[in-house]
Amino acid sequence: SHYPNIDFTIDISQLTYDDFNAENVKLNMIKADNSIEFKNFKATGLDGDIGMTLNINQNNDLNSNISGHLSLKTINLNDLFKSFHNFEQSLLSHEHLKGSITTNFEFECKANEYLELDLNSLILDGPYEIQNGELIAFEPLMDLNAYLSDNKLISKFLKVKEFDHIRFGSIKNKLKIENENIFFDNLKINSNKAHVFVNGVHQFNNDINYKLKINIPSILNKGKIKSEDYIVIEDQGMNLFLVAEGNIEDPIIKYDKRQVKEVIKENIKKEKTILKGLNKEKALSKQDSIKMSQPDIEEESLDFEDEIDW
Repeated sequence: SHYPNIDFTIDISQLTYDDFNAENVKLNMIKADNSIEFKNFKATGLDGDIGMTLNINQNNDLNSNISGHLSLKTINLNDLFKSFHNFEQSLLSHEHLKGSITTNFEFECKANEYLELDLNSLILDGPYEIQNGELIAFEPLMDLNAYLSDNKLISKFLKVKEFDHIRFGSIKNKLKIENENIFFDNLKINSNKAHVFVNGVHQFNNDINYKLKINIPSILNKGKIKSEDYIVIEDQGMNLFLVAEGNIEDPIIKYDKRQVKEVIKENIKKEKTILKGLNKEKALSKQDSIKMSQPDIEEESLDFEDEIDW
């Protein structure tokens, strides 16, 4: 049957949904034949500001396509995860997180006739920033630390509890979710003792494929550790390369010697480019020097009959 179109604005001073609380909620709702659009949703909550647009388009089979935009400004991470029951997963909970997050995400997802989301169809993309963050007793990092602590060279700098509680000032990165995969692209975590770079994929079933680079600043190394087949020493410090794969519950962590070879090869290529540039500058400088030492013929043309005495 055909329902009338509806267009109205909602203004709520206080909203409670399950464990989520918000204030100053405003939104514009537009209902058409087979679609509902929530425009200009704004609210304050979780110590920050929330903004969203949401489109629900129903198909002939009563299933729906949902899409929209979500913006969060300085939202409390601990409260966010706690309010939404850790998003129905156990890997990363509110107990592991502190800090505030700011985001701008575009998303789309499918849902059934009861608007229950099919998270396997979720596509999400956009930048985020975490400020004054803390990662506490996060199991994958504790596994990494246990692995590194067995290395006598590395354990001089990364103590057994180094990654148990990581504090960092700011993380800026882009989050992408598609085909049941969460993609990490050069995610950088700066702590007071080490810098961790993560590239790779985390699947919804918790299978992982991470490439890790752990940078220990030169001031901590002080030349005590030399290059190994899994370590590269550079100006910015000691770089340790690892790969983590398998399931997050029992990951396989090993030294990434292939990545080390690629880095060394790339560094040699850069050095050759720099050297070629220096040689070119040196040659040009030499040519300029020769030109400077030669007399200006136009200003002082020699009269050979006057100047040369046989």
